[in-house]
Amino acid sequence: MKICAVICEYNPFHLGHKYQFEKIKEKYDRILCIMSGNFTQRAEPAIVDKYVRAKEAVLNGADIVIQLPTVYACSAAPIFARGAINILRNLPIDAISFGMENDDLDLAFDIANCENLTACKNKLKDNLAKGNSYIQSYIQAIISTLKNKHNNVEEFLSTPNNMLAIEYIKAIKEYNLNWEIFPVKRENNYNSTSTKGTFASATAVRDAIEKGNDISALVPDCETLAKAVKPNRNLFDMLALYALRTADSATLSSLSDSGEGLEIKLIKNASHSTTLNEVLEQTKSKRYSFARIKRLTLNNLLSVTKEDIIYPDNATAIMLAVKNDFTKHLKDFSPYLITENSKLDNFIPINFTKIEERAEKIYSVICSSTYCGTIKKLVKV
Repeated sequence: MKICAVICEYNPFHLGHKYQFEKIKEKYDRILCIMSGNFTQRAEPAIVDKYVRAKEAVLNGADIVIQLPTVYACSAAPIFARGAINILRNLPIDAISFGMENDDLDLAFDIANCENLTACKNKLKDNLAKGNSYIQSYIQAIISTLKNKHNNVEEFLSTPNNMLAIEYIKAIKEYNLNWEIFPVKRENNYNSTSTKGTFASATAVRDAIEKGNDISALVPDCETLAKAVKPNRNLFDMLALYALRTADSATLSSLSDSGEGLEIKLIKNASHSTTLNEVLEQTKSKRYSFARIKRLTLNNLLSVTKEDIIYPDNATAIMLAVKNDFTKHLKDFSPYLITENSKLDNFIPINFTKIEERAEKIYSVICSSTYCGTIKKLVKV
């Protein structure tokens, strides 16, 4: 039995994701998904509960879905990728698959190796000294270093899925993993709101749901998605703004994604802005990207500090859903999966437990639902 892993968000699960499963099943026997929980890398609440999204994945081809811890799921690409790979490396995985806008693995590997070159390091320092954000400085350093070997580096680096692919490759190399890498080329623009064509992006599906439009041609099971409880984004924004107004600079400076004076500017803008979006817009600049500010805002709400970003050798994960005929294989995943609240003492690293609890409580509030513990009943399909 060969198992292929997929690192995902499924926010929500759509036909493009189902297509990826179909391609994977042509080569591998089983699919394991490690999926973001109730908050995503966009530093926003997921459109529906993680158990609903996990069930949709299993109904459409996945065999088991485990949760990517919130600390990693809501972080920048390097942390997101390394956190997932660190968990997967202890599981019986043979391959990993991810979506890419350009499935040129040779270029992806060259970029992954590039940042260790002296020329690239020097260019990165020069770009940062000019006041550019880290991500823009990094991209320009890569382009400058590889321009004589590849003529499409800038285009390749222009999409977050390709950037994530590079981070997956870097983490796989760091841990010296012998996995097969199976990229699946995306057939749509990751951030497009268009619902035309064979596949719509998750952005387009979320946009259609928010507008109350018909999504039956965009997702495998529109009825389940339509019935699922949706978080109140306005309430989330108010909670996040309140958390910023009651924070101090010392607290914010300890959080992941803080630094370079960002926390001072954020607190100042939170005090005289009436909406969270107004805070974000007033704070963003050449140095502070919108994405980074959003992540810092969520880290403040969830109390995720820089010290929380660790990658233990024996990391565990919460299991969300499993196909009935796969349960006989779960013994091969012990002791790295947790299915009950009573087993949360086995969560490694243990500091993640409080963060997951806080994330669940906040998500239950913005969904106007009760809080029933960090872990709900395992979904079996």
